[in-house]
Formats: sequence, structure tokens, C-alpha cells
Amino acid sequence: MPVQFVINGIAAGAAIALVAMGFGLIYTTTRVFHMAHGAVYLAGGYVAYACIDTLGLGAPTAVCCAIIASALLGVTIERCFYRPLRQKQAPAVVVLLCSLGLLVAIQNLIALAFGNQTLMLRESGQDAVFDVLGGRITLPQVIIVGVSIVVALAMWAGLRLTTTGRIIRAVASDPDLANAVGLPRDRALLIVAAAGSAVAGLAGVLVGYEQDLTPMMGFHGLLLGIVAAIIGGAGSVGGTLLGGFLVGLAMHLGVWKLPTQWQQAIVFIVLIVFLLTRPQGILGKRTRTATI
Repeated sequence: MPVQFVINGIAAGAAIALVAMGFGLIYTTTRVFHMAHGAVYLAGGYVAYACIDTLGLGAPTAVCCAIIASALLGVTIERCFYRPLRQKQAPAVVVLLCSLGLLVAIQNLIALAFGNQTLMLRESGQDAVFDVLGGRITLPQVIIVGVSIVVALAMWAGLRLTTTGRIIRAVASDPDLANAVGLPRDRALLIVAAAGSAVAGLAGVLVGYEQDLTPMMGFHGLLLGIVAAIIGGAGSVGGTLLGGFLVGLAMHLGVWKLPTQWQQAIVFIVLIVFLLTRPQGILGKRTRTATI
């Protein structure tokens, strides 16, 4: 088995896991199938590009700006769209269509502002390359893998060891009961929207550094993130991380013997297998109400 396929799969899986962790956190807590998460992921990459190319900021500052902008976009979507629909007790399909509409609208606005061409986020085309067991891994890939693991640990610790995390878990377990006993449900949902969106924006920046930016990367990244969340178990941070790595490895190892256009098909074949054999995901639990 070529080592290079494994390295590329792990790096791709780490980026997918970041998107999946943000999506899983928001979905499990708000019960919204957050399609607009792809737009937030896309916006993170393009905000970083605008900061570097237009404003002349350094990479660290641009990354911070992208994370903040993504968090604010997520909070705006929750406050201005999802909360009013929730208060009106809108059907789930209406909320889903609203989220899908936001994805399409934001994606087209970004394409209108920056164009449909591929943009380079890297300041130079030369990246440090390291040899690993006969394979080659670039510095952006190393950073993506490291960041995904750190984010997963931080998210797990925040949910398990902090008061805010316990409130979020209570809201995710039973939002009506949490509201009835006086827990700040709306504030918890805003925190979740900000945190999940910040992670998505960070993923957009990291993927932009490794693969460059296109307006369609939002929808593509969203689909892979959703698959990873389902495979890993959307209510489990560790499971979602594992799901991302599994999706990335399936994509790259699958094309070891098959043409590259089979990547998407392989991912969804893996998804179907999990839905038929373990629908709750790798680390998910068979419960009616999802928990974090």
C-alpha cells in the first residue's frame, strides 16, 4: 500500500473532520440540518484571502480575522434566521430550505465579489516538505492534522469540563426541559453557533492554504463533513474526528486502483454501508435524542 495515499488521506481527513466537528456540534444542539455551514466554511477562506491580498495583513492576523468573521456569520444566521423560525415553530423542512438558501446566496455573493477563478491563499508556491516512511507531507498538511486534533481535544474538554459545556449538553439532550428549568437556551445556542462556525472558518483557511480557493469548495466540503459526522456519530467529538479520517482515507486509498472520479462514489458507498450496519456511527449511541 503506497504510503503517499495514506498521508494524503490523513491530511484530507483532518480537514474534513474540522468541518464535521463544527457541523455536528451545531446540528446536535440546535436540531438544524445546518447546510449554511458550507457557506461559513467558504467565507473563512475568502476572508483570509481578502485580508492578505487586499489589506496586506500577515497570515496569523488574517487567520484570526477569518475565524472571528466566521463566528460572527454563524451567530448572525442563528440570531436572524433560525431563532425566528424556531419561535414560529416552523417545520424542519422550512428550516432546511432556509439553510440551503443561505448557502446558495452566500456562495453566489462570494463568487460575485471574488470571481469564479481559483485563487491562491499561500504567499508563495514553495512549502516545506518532509519525508515520512517514503512518502512526502507538506507543512500545511502537518498543520491541518495537528490543528484538527487540538480542536477536537479542546471541544471535548469544553463540553465535558466547563459549566457552559454542561449547559450546552443539557440543551442538546432536551431543549424544552432545559428551557423549563431556566437554563439559558438561547445563549447556549449562540455560543454553539459561534464555536461551530469558528471551527468551520478555520477549516476553510487551512484548506485554502493547501488546495487554494474556489466558490464551490463550500458545498463540496459540506457534503464530506456531513458524511464524516454521520459515520463518526454527530453527537461524539471523538467519533466525528475518526469519521473525518475514515472519509479521507477512503477517498485516497480508493483511487489507488480506481480513477480519481470515483472518489465521491467511494465516500457515499462507505456512508451507505454505515447507514445499513451502524446508523448511529462509530462512537454514537442508539438513543432517540442525540447527546454530545
